[in-house]
Amino acid sequence: MSRSTQFVGLTDAASRFVTDLESIGEHVGAEGIAGEPVHMGHWRDSEGHEYVEVAQIIPWSSGPCIFTCLEWRVRGEEPQSGDPLAEVRRLLESGVSPEQVPRMLELLDSADTPDRTLLFEWTLDPTLRGRHMEWDHSSGTYWI
Repeated sequence: MSRSTQFVGLTDAASRFVTDLESIGEHVGAEGIAGEPVHMGHWRDSEGHEYVEVAQIIPWSSGPCIFTCLEWRVRGEEPQSGDPLAEVRRLLESGVSPEQVPRMLELLDSADTPDRTLLFEWTLDPTLRGRHMEWDHSSGTYWI
């Protein structure tokens, strides 16, 4: 059996979602079995929010199987680094008043506020094994 990179990509629902968005290019989102770059999409909606295809999980089955999802960026902002000083600067530059900064930092640091928002994620489904499948694009499930 030969080993190769298997790019599974987005779920069907995510693929349908991005069809109505403006494509703004590609980026290298992962590396294949031989070190080759794996290109992924980048889209923008009419409000300026960006949706970046990212590797969600890369299990092994005769090579890497690259499952992707979308990372939502509010008006194109990068995910937050967690650096408190960078956060203060970013908040002040975005127009937040100095009095509001402590509360904003508290919200950003809370467990309910993720560093990034992922959309259309793949989910594990052990019933696929019984159907001799490793993944199902239509349901967005995998079992490897």
